[in-house]
Amino acid sequence: MYKVLIRPLMIDDAKISYKWRNDPEVWKYTGSKPNRNITPEIEKEWLTSKLLEKDSHRFAIIVDDQYVGNIQLTNVIASDVAEYHIFIGEKYYWGKGIARLASLQIIRYAKVSLFLKKIFLIVHPDNLHAIKLYESCGFKKVDLQVKMVLQLIESLAPKVSVYMITYNHEKYIREALTGVLNQKTRFDFEIIVGDDGSTDNAREIIQDIATKWPGKFNLQLHEKNIGAFANQMSVLNKCNGKYIAICEGDDYWIDPKKLQLQVDFLDQNLEYSFCFHQAIRLNEPESVYDIYPINNLKSFDSVAFFSMHTIPVASIVFRNLFSYDFMMNHTHCDFQLLCHLMSRGKSYFFHEVMSVYRVHPNGVSFNHSSLNYVNKRLKELEIEWELPVLSQEVRNQVARIYMQHVIYKFDTYKQDISRFEIVKYMSQFRKMKGPDTDFKLFFSKLLKHLVS
Repeated sequence: MYKVLIRPLMIDDAKISYKWRNDPEVWKYTGSKPNRNITPEIEKEWLTSKLLEKDSHRFAIIVDDQYVGNIQLTNVIASDVAEYHIFIGEKYYWGKGIARLASLQIIRYAKVSLFLKKIFLIVHPDNLHAIKLYESCGFKKVDLQVKMVLQLIESLAPKVSVYMITYNHEKYIREALTGVLNQKTRFDFEIIVGDDGSTDNAREIIQDIATKWPGKFNLQLHEKNIGAFANQMSVLNKCNGKYIAICEGDDYWIDPKKLQLQVDFLDQNLEYSFCFHQAIRLNEPESVYDIYPINNLKSFDSVAFFSMHTIPVASIVFRNLFSYDFMMNHTHCDFQLLCHLMSRGKSYFFHEVMSVYRVHPNGVSFNHSSLNYVNKRLKELEIEWELPVLSQEVRNQVARIYMQHVIYKFDTYKQDISRFEIVKYMSQFRKMKGPDTDFKLFFSKLLKHLVS
């Protein structure tokens, strides 16, 4: 596994790339091989002129922080078409999947940042390995020369979409993005960042990092504050990956193998709808670290899962299974999303510590009120019950999970919840239609609180 990124070419890259120009093996299948010995000075002069071109975008391929090759779009016609080129100069990295990961990034850049409609390339017909590579990225042959074309509207979805929302996270966002960019994977992933009109320097930091590593990002930068829910939905609706990984802008990942480990598990265990892992909890401003309180199970059904207080959100990777319309009108979507995922399968817990969950004065969970928590969850269930997009079967499953969770919360917070509150909740549930036996069980457990 490798960390593969692309960044804009720099003049200093000529000190390395001139060596590749003189290697006949690198240029075996190209018609543009040099006809003279290339010195560092000649390469620098050539690169200087190329970087001044207005109709080209040239990038270095970086593998585990090492410059190994070039990838570029030339003859760019705005909002229309460009020609694609790539070579890996460091032959150690041939045949290791680097070219494909870099290619998928420049394809994303062409689509998301340049708004191109298609890109094309010319490949030697004997270069069968390259043709196979380009076909795996979505290019199709159009003649025998061989010209290949990729219609960007048909470009491949990434294996993983990383979901990141942020608002005024100037102190934290660089660490959050760095943890994601440090991931070493055999698959392509994108980073969808939704900034909710930050008034600090968070947006400038995001844009700076996205400019340095352009092949990874799809930025949703809202000019004004649209609210947490709308920001969440704007990011979720852009997530095209088979899986979605969560890392909010004030949390961060600390293990470069995190994504690969979790995706491998979900690929091999189809009965699981999501997985999560152990995390460090960082309490600020005291900078006190501890391990997140999670029990020792590995596989969770809904009863076991919601017996926990909560889980570290930045540890979650889940299957991109459904439309997210059911989260309409919910203040905090995390719990709602987990309920729906639990209704579709089991969850798996990795004991490895792979992220940091930050608790700070501006965070959502800092001033957590136990009674307000229960109130919000019950109100959200009442809203969801009216959504026409949900089938009765799904509503019943979600209601069952909600009830298990609310009962647990009553047990946990019974010192904070009055008998009047319990009667009110029972009245709310009686207005709904659902699985009778589950509701009877729910009511009987709540009644125990009235007499205890």
